Amino acid sequence: MAFFFPGKSPDDNFVFNPIVGPITSLTIEDLEITFGNLKGGKAPGLDRMDYRIWRAVFITDKIFMLDVFNRCFILNYFPRCFRNARVFFLLKDGKDPGLCNSYQPVCLLPTLGKVVERLFLIKLNGWLDQYNIIHDNTASVRAGAVI
Repeated sequence: MAFFFPGKSPDDNFVFNPIVGPITSLTIEDLEITFGNLKGGKAPGLDRMDYRIWRAVFITDKIFMLDVFNRCFILNYFPRCFRNARVFFLLKDGKDPGLCNSYQPVCLLPTLGKVVERLFLIKLNGWLDQYNIIHDNTASVRAGAVI
């Protein structure tokens, strides 16, 4: 494993401090679109929280959830607990269990991390539309679906 993932060398200096201009805040409508499009019954990540639970929290206190997600955007920070994943390997049908390529890796991400990604997609598409960057004949990704 050390060959494939050698770690950080002393010469690596991965400090990134972007200059971020003013960011428009997310709205309740952005969250309603995102939470409305979430499908329950999916396997949760390390948080073990299904989308149905987060949808219930959102319905109970929309302002709290809006504040949490706006803080991520204002601070330009994607919390580590949102990006930690659980990875496991499924044996493909009819494959030899003794071979590495007989397995399909599956990565389970925390549900709130997926929500932040979808909210980011809303903001990115809004920015692309605002500056007319995507050509009209190009298919673009909108909140997880190609249109």
